[in-house]
Amino acid sequence: MDVTAVTASGTPKHGFDVFRRSWEAQTAEAYPAPRFTPGRRGDFRISARAVKAHDSVIADVRSESMIGTNGGFGGGADSAGVGGAVGGADRGASPPRDDQVLMHVVLENAWRFSRRRDGELIVPAGNFMVQRTGPPTFEVARHTAASVLIVPASDLGPLIRDRLIAGPAASAEMRLLLAHVNPVQESVQDLNRPARRPPTTR
Repeated sequence: MDVTAVTASGTPKHGFDVFRRSWEAQTAEAYPAPRFTPGRRGDFRISARAVKAHDSVIADVRSESMIGTNGGFGGGADSAGVGGAVGGADRGASPPRDDQVLMHVVLENAWRFSRRRDGELIVPAGNFMVQRTGPPTFEVARHTAASVLIVPASDLGPLIRDRLIAGPAASAEMRLLLAHVNPVQESVQDLNRPARRPPTTR
């Protein structure tokens, strides 16, 4: 599955709406990530190649320009004004998802996360960040690539709580996790490639 949205500078909300609608049109399912509120400034240019495995989503994300607030459970008063994001629910958006855990493994450049109570966390390439949906998280990703894993929070949620947790992707625990995640992505990509025609003989 490939989902791509490219918009002109100054239209971040339109760019995200195109991205979300493209995702839902290609999968025939609701957008799986928590509600996202684009920022008032900048633009939204992002592409994703994703696979759904049972109730989890694995995505390779490339962001040329993304700024906005992950509003957790449908956003809330705390999301208004965070980093210049537009508060309030989007009338055209999908309903908020259930409690989830999101993990970003940054591959290129850096992904910036910030919460009013926790401050700012800049995650450079070679590192990961894990968060649970809940408190609004302001995010900025420019010229950035990351692998994103979205899973239900039933098992991990109580351990993560409302923290932003970061660390090196080269740790033993992360290597073990990625050893299970990466083959799923690679297998799906192989299945999506058009089959080669056998050589013809005369």
